[in-house]
Amino acid sequence: MRPSIVALLLLAAPASAVWNADGCPVAACVSNATLADGFSCATFSNTEKFADCCCKACELSAHSEACECARHVGACAAAPEAALPDPKFDIAGCSRDWCTSPDGYGGYDCAAPPAWGEACSCSQGSAHVVETESWEDTTLYHYTCCTSGTDVELQGDDCGVRRPTVAIVVGVVLAVLVHIGSIVFMCMWLAKWKAKAAGVPTMAPMGPWARGQQQPGVIDVVADSLSGTAGFSGMGRASAMPAELAPFMTPAEFEAIFTELGRRNAAELGCKCWHTLLWIPMILFWPIGGFCIMLIGIERHKWHSIAIAGEVLDPACKKAGITFAFIPLQPGGKRHPGSPMMVRLILPAHAVQQAVTIQQPMQVVQPMAVVQPAQVMPTAPVATVQPVATQQQLNVVVPAGVAAGQQFAIMTPSGAQLTIVCPAGVGPGQTISVMA
Repeated sequence: MRPSIVALLLLAAPASAVWNADGCPVAACVSNATLADGFSCATFSNTEKFADCCCKACELSAHSEACECARHVGACAAAPEAALPDPKFDIAGCSRDWCTSPDGYGGYDCAAPPAWGEACSCSQGSAHVVETESWEDTTLYHYTCCTSGTDVELQGDDCGVRRPTVAIVVGVVLAVLVHIGSIVFMCMWLAKWKAKAAGVPTMAPMGPWARGQQQPGVIDVVADSLSGTAGFSGMGRASAMPAELAPFMTPAEFEAIFTELGRRNAAELGCKCWHTLLWIPMILFWPIGGFCIMLIGIERHKWHSIAIAGEVLDPACKKAGITFAFIPLQPGGKRHPGSPMMVRLILPAHAVQQAVTIQQPMQVVQPMAVVQPAQVMPTAPVATVQPVATQQQLNVVVPAGVAAGQQFAIMTPSGAQLTIVCPAGVGPGQTISVMA
């Protein structure tokens, strides 16, 4: 309870008590705020009623601010303020006399605003919050103090307003440590696959426009889709093996290589159930670094696919006597459509040179006139032989991507460029003869 301005009213009065219709002793207040015939704050059970009586005796309006004479003058100021009976507060084992919440005047009351740093404190027992009310710009908690044996819920000094506890702080610290641990784990996972992929020849991803524009002796086998677990069931099947590879492997061996590569991709690069453990810190801490887990995961996927390609292609290509380069997946975005993973097979240099073979030039000479011995005729002219132009026969292998009726260019031994039309019924890998 918060007191108001004290008005000290000291009036002389006769000693005899006079009772009015309200049951109050109509006697004037005396200097010690004790009414005539011994009625005082300490002995009157209802302090508000006593104040009312005192004010009436002093001929003041009831319940006005000046009616604090009975509580704050002389003996009343030192007397404990008795509370009105209230079943919500007057519980067995509880007492409002134990409240020690400051009242602002050097005393105590049973009302505290925790937002202002005031506790629901007790000299005995612990606080039991009975009710709350809005007060000024905060919430006021009315409480009583109860011992631990009472059958009521005890909120304690914080009035039931829970502030961050040690458990919450520990939980936050653990969550941050889990987040940091997730990033460290992803970095270690990335380092593992980068180490395994060391030495595997790679090339930068290329768009669809670049396919089929390679030089002779270079064969690209493209994955089926932009998926991170895509296989090579399209260009990696036996019937799709380019003719240039025939000297190095059989169609069955070609298909076995790319079937194994697709199987490893599907088994190792796909999403696993335990990956969800990494999604939780990634989502929870996205604004403060959770996205790093995603970026590291994309990079790890790339190096994992490179390592798989090396483990599958390296022994097979060494056996066949060819080399390879792996082109990893490039996910699509706003600026580019993306490019699937690709394997580039590179034939040996001697095989590339044999793709266009040049035979020794053959002289094509018309028969010379034969002069028979005869009578010499001085005036008859002698027959002369004119030189005949020399031509070369070239054997040319039709390059990949050229169909019948399409043109392609070759370079002749003399350095001239010759444009050739692919004959009907001829396809990539087949040899044709041209004269140049």
